[in-house]
Amino acid sequence: SKLASYSNQNEYLGLQKEEMKLHHFYRTLDVLSAAEDLVKKHFFTQRRNLFSTVLDVVFYDVTTLYFDSQVEEEGSLRQKGFSKDKKSHKTQVVLGLLVDKLRNPITYQVYEGNTYEGRTMIDALQKMKKQFTIDKVVVVADTAMIDKDNRDFMVDKKIDYIIGDSIKNLGKAIRTKLIDKTKHESLNDVPVETFSYTEEEYKGRRIICTYSLKRAKKDAHQRQKLIDKAEKWLENPSKYKQVKKRGAGRFIKNAEDGDAIELNKQKIEEDAIYDGFKAFSTTTDLSIEDVLSKYKDLFEVEHSFRALKSQLEIRPMFHWTNERIKGHICMCFVAFTFLNHLKNTTQLQYRAIVKALDKMQLSLIKDTKANTSIYLRSKIEDDQKVLIEKMNLKVPNDTCPQNTVNHYFIK
Repeated sequence: SKLASYSNQNEYLGLQKEEMKLHHFYRTLDVLSAAEDLVKKHFFTQRRNLFSTVLDVVFYDVTTLYFDSQVEEEGSLRQKGFSKDKKSHKTQVVLGLLVDKLRNPITYQVYEGNTYEGRTMIDALQKMKKQFTIDKVVVVADTAMIDKDNRDFMVDKKIDYIIGDSIKNLGKAIRTKLIDKTKHESLNDVPVETFSYTEEEYKGRRIICTYSLKRAKKDAHQRQKLIDKAEKWLENPSKYKQVKKRGAGRFIKNAEDGDAIELNKQKIEEDAIYDGFKAFSTTTDLSIEDVLSKYKDLFEVEHSFRALKSQLEIRPMFHWTNERIKGHICMCFVAFTFLNHLKNTTQLQYRAIVKALDKMQLSLIKDTKANTSIYLRSKIEDDQKVLIEKMNLKVPNDTCPQNTVNHYFIK
């Protein structure tokens, strides 16, 4: 919060001599917005040079960030759209994020709040390829990102991918083969009844279909919840008319006049056929185990979004201009890059790191009679010891005079 930083600036060493005006805090966002591409490239280059990481797999996903506003403005990033935070009445932006397998953010893009998430992928990959010198890379994304344009773009640019695929949207012939459990094989000596897979070539890509008994039970349970909801709607048809034809609504049969009349048993049976099955598309020649493992790691992006929203409180946003919005997100990108580096270096969780940093304080003690001042350092706890050791920090003494503090903190 820029406003909170302004209000509490006197608590920070080095800022007490001359108070910074509030508008200076906000104007820094304009500077960050203008330097957005430079910031991204700098962090990418520094991370590769310092930590010798090999960028072989990138994970892409999108989220939405809402504003404390319901007012849309033409030409603004702030628009109403499908909200992943269930804040559809608020304006929002769409944030596309690329991270590596250690959750290190590679780059990000900001889109208008009403942008369909599947349409962001090509733009994000184009800008990544243009901005960074990246050799071979495998992009991992979920089912929402899959469409013909995205696949064609990656094939054309020689970008390999592992993407969740929708069995129901595939051709009937290939769909029938994939869900035929007699063609499935076991994996890593796991009983075929518990977990199995099959593989087929389809339109220039490998389709890997897995079956999980655990997933089948979950799918059946989720469908039953929708059926129970549909039955309640049938008891009150007027309520059903207010619900779109999705979710529980797809299991209800309508009369010609549109009135709900009964459960659609055929639809329920057709849906049950796919219980436990999940498909993946890939252009790689990786083993089945590697494909499944890399797709499973896609949750790293979700954890990154969670850290941005919880520990860094990236939303709600209170800015109006596109420049301030981009500057705010750039600021959070910088903070998350540092936070994630601390996590990878110390193996502490995000919450523990933030808590430990908050408690690393110096208290100013003034002797009015002697007209002297000293600083008293707070007690160093276990997590702080880890941070100090891993980051090679020099710890002040229990008490230290002003000139020592100046040496540590003030240029």
